[in-house]
Amino acid sequence: MLMISHDLLELDDDHVNTLDRAIRNILSTKISEVVYAQIFDGLPAEQSLLESFDHVEVQTSVGRFNIFDLDFNRKAIECFQKESVSSDAFNLRLIELVVVACHEAGARAYAIDGGAYKHKTYHEWRTRVLVEKGQDIESRRSHAPPLAAFSHPEYQYPEQYPRGIADVAGYWVESKIFGGVVLFDRGETEDKCKSMWIHSDLIKGPKTLYPPTRKQFDTLVKFLTMPMESLPECPIPILGTPSNVPRWDPYDAFTYHHIFRDRFERKLDTRQQRQQDEHIDYMSRGDPKGQEQSYGYISLL
Repeated sequence: MLMISHDLLELDDDHVNTLDRAIRNILSTKISEVVYAQIFDGLPAEQSLLESFDHVEVQTSVGRFNIFDLDFNRKAIECFQKESVSSDAFNLRLIELVVVACHEAGARAYAIDGGAYKHKTYHEWRTRVLVEKGQDIESRRSHAPPLAAFSHPEYQYPEQYPRGIADVAGYWVESKIFGGVVLFDRGETEDKCKSMWIHSDLIKGPKTLYPPTRKQFDTLVKFLTMPMESLPECPIPILGTPSNVPRWDPYDAFTYHHIFRDRFERKLDTRQQRQQDEHIDYMSRGDPKGQEQSYGYISLL
C-alpha cells in the first residue's frame, strides 16, 4: 500500500511543484547516481560500484520517483509554505527539504531487506577488527571502525535517530551529494532557517562548518528550480575553499549558536576530536569566526 505524506497536501501547487522539480533535478545528477549506487551495492568503494551494480536501475528510478512517498517534518513543510516563491527565505527552506529528501532516500535504500545481506561483508570485517583490537593486536590498537560502512564521522548516533543506523547512512549520502551534512542557523527560537552551513567529512577538507558563497547559493537554487531539460552545469558538491567563510567550530555551532538541522543529529555532551588545520579550517583567523561579515554568503538576519 502506498504511504502518502499528508503534510505535502498542505502545499499549494507552486510550492509542491517547485519542490518536486528540485528533488528530481538532484536525483538526476551523476553524483547522486554514484552515491545511491554504492548504497544499493553495499560498499562505499568505486570498484564494487563498477563491478556489481546495474546503473540503469538508478537512472530509471528518477522516472519512478513520487514526492508523496517521502516523509517530511510537518513544521518544515508549514514553514516552506509560508515563504514567498523565489525569496531567499523560500530558497533556504527549499534546500532544507531537498536535503531531507536525499537523506531519507539514502536511509531507505540502506534499509532495504533489513540490509542483512548486502552489509554482511562490512559487519564481519568490523567485528573481526574489534575482536583483534580487544586482543591488543598492535596493528588494530588505533582502529575505531564506524558503525556502518557509510558514515560521516560526526553523525553516528543511531540510538537517537528515527531510522536508527539507516540514518547514519542517510547523513553519508547527503554529505557526498552536497559536500557535507547540510545545517541551518535556527536562531534563538531554534525554528528558523536563516543561513545554510556545510559540515564536510573530507580527510583533506575543512573540519569547521562553512557557508556556500552567494554565487554558489544562487547557482544551486537555479539548478534546483530549472526544468530538467535545460539544467545548467551541476553545482554540487560544494567544497570548502578560502572563499567559503566565515567558519564555525562544529561543537560550538551546535551547542551555543543554534546551527543544526535537527537537535537529535548529535550529542551535546561530546566534542569530536577531529584534528584541525589552522590554514584549512579558519581561513581568516584575524576575524571573529562566527561574526556576520560581508563575505557574500546568504544570511537572513
